[in-house]
Amino acid sequence: MNREQKALFRQAQLAGLGIVVGGVGLATQHPWLPWIGLFIFMLGLIRFFLIRALIRRSRQWEDSSRETSASQAPDSQSE
Repeated sequence: MNREQKALFRQAQLAGLGIVVGGVGLATQHPWLPWIGLFIFMLGLIRFFLIRALIRRSRQWEDSSRETSASQAPDSQSE
């Protein structure tokens, strides 16, 4: 598993933890625990999608910089 997959997996685990906390709160009939679980779930989802978008943008940037450097490489060798 690479770094990007690990980062996304951790955020998915955070969202799963929110589901568990919310379920426990509903089962034990605590009035505030399901709200905390919902907050943790939403935090995990938001972070998951933000990190995924960041990873995609960085890959696109790396690909474009490789293409640019590859197209400029023959010019620098001819000089």
